Amino acid sequence: MEILPIRPPFDWLSPVQFAHPGLGRTFLALYRNSRAADTLGVHHQTALDACRIIASTRSRSGRVPLDDDLLTGPMYWYFLADEAAPAVYPVVNDFRAWTFPIPIPEHWSAAHVVEVRPPGLRNRPMSDLVKDDDHGVCIVTGTGCTLENAHLIPREHSAWFAYHNLQIYNTDTILSTTEDAANGVTLRADIHRCLDLGGLVFVPVCNGVVAHLLDYSYDYTPFLHSLPIRLSQRVAIEFVYARFAFNILRPLNEKLEASLWTTVPIPAPLRRAPSVQSATCSQGAPRPPSEPTVSQHPLDGE
Repeated sequence: MEILPIRPPFDWLSPVQFAHPGLGRTFLALYRNSRAADTLGVHHQTALDACRIIASTRSRSGRVPLDDDLLTGPMYWYFLADEAAPAVYPVVNDFRAWTFPIPIPEHWSAAHVVEVRPPGLRNRPMSDLVKDDDHGVCIVTGTGCTLENAHLIPREHSAWFAYHNLQIYNTDTILSTTEDAANGVTLRADIHRCLDLGGLVFVPVCNGVVAHLLDYSYDYTPFLHSLPIRLSQRVAIEFVYARFAFNILRPLNEKLEASLWTTVPIPAPLRRAPSVQSATCSQGAPRPPSEPTVSQHPLDGE
């Protein structure tokens, strides 16, 4: 894939929408940030990964073959492959309600194989350990200025982390905490902010991990989208996947009103944990429409 031109025509920025077939409403809109030859669209596998998280299910390639690397139509329906599944399947609209899958999808685990598991790292602050192991540079840009330690699973969701026993992926598996070097990456301050505002995720592509912009930003998309990142053996790919889910679900708490959707409930022990309001790293990006306007191809999931 290639990056976009710096100033694409406005119609290229119209998002690809994904809709619930039982309700006829969209639950996700992704920007056409990926490019193959002269075609712009949404990376197919990334879209499936996002839909499976929202539908809280495991998906497979459906009526749109995965060989079609880009989704270029205006809208797609996300069907569940299980014919016995209800047409009005519930959706996840809050990260706290999402159940972490074990194992994670195979194409994620295959993208970052840890050959040598680093020992438990507790002798220094997490920030110092992460920056040293990342060789003092941002894992996205390779620059060494204004560096910060970015949590993949936010520390505010330590209760969710403990609820799913995710310490098994820490470098120190004894402590059930997000303050572990496996959960941190070094980012330039502005890239860190883009991640925290929900505009940036990291996804597997061609057995590697790349930066992926969820919205369109003239300042970032042309330079960072689909850029391979330097992911240390220290980092748990499971936490990278969890951060992908977190940023995908981030805006849905406001968009998918409980009165209009059947939603997956938040487990009782997590109901007092914080929810996260939506935001993007690009204030000028157009807002996706709330309802579908054009019928397009179906995607299947299971």
